[in-house]
Amino acid sequence: MTWTIIMIGVAGLLNVLMIVTRNLREYGLVGIWALIAIAAANNTDNGESTVVYTCYMVAFVILIFAVINVVKNRRLSNKLPTSAG
Repeated sequence: MTWTIIMIGVAGLLNVLMIVTRNLREYGLVGIWALIAIAAANNTDNGESTVVYTCYMVAFVILIFAVINVVKNRRLSNKLPTSAG
């Protein structure tokens, strides 16, 4: 179980790095989708609730970084000068 949680954290870190360094919000959304699927698969009576909650928390952190990236890029694109043509 500990190894699973560590790997979920590593996956979350990689997703956040891809969003921040390369503006790949779509990559982050696929990561969120995968984490929610992992949480759903483990959300059974004999599943580990720690894994489920970890997936939800990491997915939420990725979502926050994706939203921040959208807002930041929108502000930057509004400040660009338009070309007179």
